[in-house]
Amino acid sequence: MIATNDLLQQGIAAARSGQRGQARALLVRAVQIDQRNEYAWLWLAGVVDDPADARRCLQQVLQINPGNRQARQGLVWIEQRQVAPTAPHHAPITATTPGNPEAAAVHKPAYARPEPATAPRRGFGAWFKKPAVAPPAPADQVTPPAPANQASAKPAATTAESAPVRGFGAWFKKPAAAPPAPADQVTPPAPANQASAKPAATTAESAPVRGFGAWFSKPGPAQTAVAAAVVAGAATATPAAAPARPGPRRKEKELPPEPGDPARDCCPYCGELNKPERQWCRRCDQSLMIRGPAREERSPWLTILGIFWIIGGALGILGSLAVLVLALLAFATVAPNSMAQFPLVIVLVVVIALLLSGGQIAVARAMLNRARWAYWIIAMLTMLQLAGSLLGIVTGAATLRESIAQMQATMPAPQVQAAIPLITGMFGTIIFVDVAIKALFALLVALSWRDFYGPMERFVSEIQGKDDRDYFNIGVALKSKKMWWMAMRQWEAAVARSSRDVEYLHALALAYAQLGKLEQARSTIEKAVQLEPQNPALQQSHERIIRLATA
Repeated sequence: MIATNDLLQQGIAAARSGQRGQARALLVRAVQIDQRNEYAWLWLAGVVDDPADARRCLQQVLQINPGNRQARQGLVWIEQRQVAPTAPHHAPITATTPGNPEAAAVHKPAYARPEPATAPRRGFGAWFKKPAVAPPAPADQVTPPAPANQASAKPAATTAESAPVRGFGAWFKKPAAAPPAPADQVTPPAPANQASAKPAATTAESAPVRGFGAWFSKPGPAQTAVAAAVVAGAATATPAAAPARPGPRRKEKELPPEPGDPARDCCPYCGELNKPERQWCRRCDQSLMIRGPAREERSPWLTILGIFWIIGGALGILGSLAVLVLALLAFATVAPNSMAQFPLVIVLVVVIALLLSGGQIAVARAMLNRARWAYWIIAMLTMLQLAGSLLGIVTGAATLRESIAQMQATMPAPQVQAAIPLITGMFGTIIFVDVAIKALFALLVALSWRDFYGPMERFVSEIQGKDDRDYFNIGVALKSKKMWWMAMRQWEAAVARSSRDVEYLHALALAYAQLGKLEQARSTIEKAVQLEPQNPALQQSHERIIRLATA
């Protein structure tokens, strides 16, 4: 299978470069080795010259996978071309380069009207999400060039945009690997005399969107294989509908001005100026309150709580060892010649007690070092112990009443009357001390809250950081919290410090696009593309922003 995959990838590369004969030979070898390779047959259908051969390849795909939608569409397209009586004959589209635009001047028939796509339109937010893994697009699915007299034609989106998408937070996730796209799924360039026509989208958008971390690395073989194949052998097809503009994220209404400092009191989500007293943005209804920093120095309450837990763990270790020693001495006194028969259950209980006590000390030390997980463990254990003590009061009182009743039935009355106050007093003292200790621990836990969690305070929309890298990283953290407007300001500061950094420009362009500032997004992404014209992630973002800006 490794040789088959190598041949398939080589065939794809040859098809993309326009070498149809070489691509056909490589793909034929691939299907000879593995006749059940669905994608090899699908690609081969796009590079053969005879429509009958293409039909046989697509039929072979359907034999392997009867549910292959692309193969069915390709067969329908071939039948339509053969039965259309008035359709003028067009030569196949040959592989084109920017230096030979006349080769792509193939016009649509006058009767062929584009039909609206059935796939739902996607907003801008979905364009920067990773598509789910899907089978390759059909070999004959092509977006035709606009007519020569259509000077201001807008680009049509490919059907790859109907694929399900995942969240925009997937910048930090690795893209799922996708199978290679078929050879003939291309969007030819506009005719030579179409001076002002906007470029049509290529099927490179069917490739998975790379994660944010992948901006800083070269694309892998799987990503390269999914790129658009500029190959001949296809004519016109029904284009998909252009993507819709993003839906409104804000209340599109006029709001009265409010007092506030534009440098400090803006909403980090949408940028609306809110007065300092507001806790919710009046434009986007997002909360303006965030968790402030915790105490810088460890409080005495946390120190006392940690020391108590460490002392308790140490006493537990000493007590467990003392129990083991006393048990050994007692057994040696009773049966000095039978130490081999010492009950192992006692050893097991002591070992468990030692482990629990040692774990208690470790958790207490972690809590003193401001570990939140340790704080929550101690808080839950304290609450459980306090609840157990309170429950013990109820059960202990019931047991005490039964014991007093038995004493009254079996002992003389004067002795019972004298013993009752002593018994109840001891019981009450034990319960009071136990509950008081547990309540003290609970109070210390509550007083230590600010050592781990700061107070809620109003977000201050000031740019933070010392240099461009700080600005950028803080912007990434804000973006992960959906604070796009504040992330945009951080990235603007980073670009102001380092205007030729492609990472900063790419992030800023995406922030502009997310906020609906399409012209700024367009100019910013074009600057990034000029710096690295071969970067596939930049090219993909550039094409999508251009389509959205011109939709």
